[in-house]
Order: sequence, then C-alpha cells, then structure tokens
Amino acid sequence: MRVRPYFFFSYAHSPQSDVADGQHPDRLAVKFFHDLRTNILQLTAAPSAEAAGFMDRSLRTGDDWEPGIYRALADCYVFVPMYQPRYFTRPYCGQEWDGFARREAAHNRRRRVPVRAMIPVLWVPVDRKEIPPCAGHLQDWHTEIGENYRRFGLFKLASVEKYRHDYQEATFEIAWRIVSVAHATRLRSCNLNRFKNLENVFETPQDPRSREAP
Repeated sequence: MRVRPYFFFSYAHSPQSDVADGQHPDRLAVKFFHDLRTNILQLTAAPSAEAAGFMDRSLRTGDDWEPGIYRALADCYVFVPMYQPRYFTRPYCGQEWDGFARREAAHNRRRRVPVRAMIPVLWVPVDRKEIPPCAGHLQDWHTEIGENYRRFGLFKLASVEKYRHDYQEATFEIAWRIVSVAHATRLRSCNLNRFKNLENVFETPQDPRSREAP
C-alpha cells in the first residue's frame, strides 16, 4: 500500500557556504520539518515518519526532478510552502506550487464548496510586493499564530533561545492546522501525467486556481 504523506514541504535550498563549523545553511529548515513530522505523528495514527511529511533534500535545476518528488506531490494532502524572499525566485518552487494547484483545481471541480489545502509557513518576513499574485491571498493566515511569529518569522524563533517557546507553539499550531486541513479536505491523489509541462507560476500574473487542470 502506497504511503500518502500528510504534507509536502516546499522550500528554497540555500546556497552552500563555507562556514567554519561545517553546519549546513538549511539545518534549521530541516529541523523545523522534522519537528513538524514529530507533532503530526503524535496528532495522528500515521504509520511512519514518511507518512507524516515529505521534504526534498536534493538540489535541482530545471526539470531535473527525481520520481519520488512527483509521487509525493501527487499524493500529499497538504502543500506547505516556506515563505522567504528566495522562495519566490526559484523556478522549481513555482513548479511545485503549480503541480499542487492543478490537483486542487481538479478536486474542486467535483465540489460545491472549493477547498484550500495550502498552508504557508512564514520563515522570514517577505515584502508584500515580492509575493506573486498566486501566493498573496494566503499571506494573512500568518497573523493567526502569534505576534512574534508574524513579526520575525520562524527562522528567528528557531535561532534565538529566548523565542524557543514561541517556536514550539508555532510549530505545533502549524502541525495541527495541517492535520485539520488534511482530514477536512481529503484531497485526491492524481496521476503523474497531470504534472506534464509544469510552469513556474511565480513568473506569471495568473492565479493557477483559474487555469483548467490538464
């Protein structure tokens, strides 16, 4: 039986850096992903960490995607984009968004009330002018988690010890929201053919929800 992850974690890989301690620049993003999965494992009966969430650790350019990425994007219940300035400059992030938006569009054609199964994470505050139209309507959800989260984003909460409690609360709230949305929407899996010719929707002014899914 194929495992369907609760969420697909969509984030922009940071450039490699020659740091003295040898730590990877995305280590806090990876920690956040694992913390999310830990919370989801406690909130659900997910049989494994893989069923709780998917994160792509491979570096990609253009259409160089591993099959597992397509499969996770086709099966996940919730799409979790990590908002930061770099995210909206990465073509593969825009393509991941397009793929999930196509699934939402196909799912919603069978429903009277449309569902939204995207839950953004504010990693670093982003100027609204830098957020493309397809992503702007989700921005206001960030205000519901907490004042320090809204002001600073999760990166600072995860970096500074005095914000540890804020980080833990925000992470739990996001995990709880992922589980709630997954159970409420039950988004259908799709055939991988739906992901042919994915577009970088961050470069187009059109909201992908309005496009006819192939």
